[in-house]
Amino acid sequence: MVTDSNKQKELKNDFTNQNKSREILKKRAIELFDLKDDPFYIRLDNKFKCKLCLTMHRSESSYLAHTQGKRHNKNIKKRNLAVDNKNIIQTDHSFFDNQRNLSKPAYKVTKAYCKITHKKIIFIEVIYEYNLPEDVPDYRILTTYEQSIEKPDNNYQYLLVASPNYVTICFKIPNLLIDYENQFTYSYWDFNLKKFYISLAF
Repeated sequence: MVTDSNKQKELKNDFTNQNKSREILKKRAIELFDLKDDPFYIRLDNKFKCKLCLTMHRSESSYLAHTQGKRHNKNIKKRNLAVDNKNIIQTDHSFFDNQRNLSKPAYKVTKAYCKITHKKIIFIEVIYEYNLPEDVPDYRILTTYEQSIEKPDNNYQYLLVASPNYVTICFKIPNLLIDYENQFTYSYWDFNLKKFYISLAF
């Protein structure tokens, strides 16, 4: 019969093993990687972002551990496969080049409120129908003083969404603290659907 004390010991051992695994991954990544040579590494607002997986990390060590994980390596394999297929299949992209030249993407904005966390949520879906595998969208948030289009207003900040060969679009959002630790704050590029998803929780 398994007692409560035995269960606690098992949970403690599992937790210890998980921590050891994380430390091993971090140590391995630090030994193998140089962030200067990492094309997917972006430092943004004291956060560390993986451009390939579109994930945010609190520290460099956390980012490095992420690079050793299954998700990151799986995405690298997908990207390499897509590049290989592009090189093998000779396709005339002249039509796409003409259509993609500074096109304005379609988008949809949805606002919601989470009764459990009491957070306001803005969900944005942007369509980049002509993107090729190497065309990965990204976003950036500007303060009211970093833009020169409108008169500065401390009540708002600006969300810029960009992708190669497309016009950068801007969304005016409340100047509230974004909760990056919340499950509803994320971004994701779905190449198959050609949709870029951004969700922000305030």
